[in-house]
Amino acid sequence: MRNLEKLLLREIRCILILILVAVIAEPVIAIGLGGYGGSFLRAPVGASAFSLGGAQTASPKMLCVWWNPAALSHLKKKILVMGTGYRPLGRTEGYASFEFLIPPRMAMGVSLLYRGDPFIDNLVDEQEYPLEDGSYTTLSGKIGISYLIMRNLSAGFNFSIYYQRL
Repeated sequence: MRNLEKLLLREIRCILILILVAVIAEPVIAIGLGGYGGSFLRAPVGASAFSLGGAQTASPKMLCVWWNPAALSHLKKKILVMGTGYRPLGRTEGYASFEFLIPPRMAMGVSLLYRGDPFIDNLVDEQEYPLEDGSYTTLSGKIGISYLIMRNLSAGFNFSIYYQRL
């Protein structure tokens, strides 16, 4: 009888743990399905990330200040990256980044991203009345710094600035 009680208590504990995990995981899953607020700011930056559908490694070869500022101190030379693109629905983007070493063990980077649509036309309200033409602009900037602690270990941080106008 004692073994049966232990088995029953163990099963009840397992069921309670599963319920707890489901209660905690449900909002996380819902957020992932519905998207995050400001997700347009986390769109791919750079040609490699854009071609990979937004995926990027933790050790990029360029745009380190954007993706992983700790990787800045592993750079071998100065890097200047500039690019522009035309996205679906007439949206445009442009980005620039400059990353450089500060001898002996530090590095710094500055990155700027523009996304916008200067000509949003044919707008109507919920009653189908015409509205004035519009536009939106989003500027995102990051300043990052990195310190090389050991050969394969570095620490970094970045400061982000966001501007949005609709």
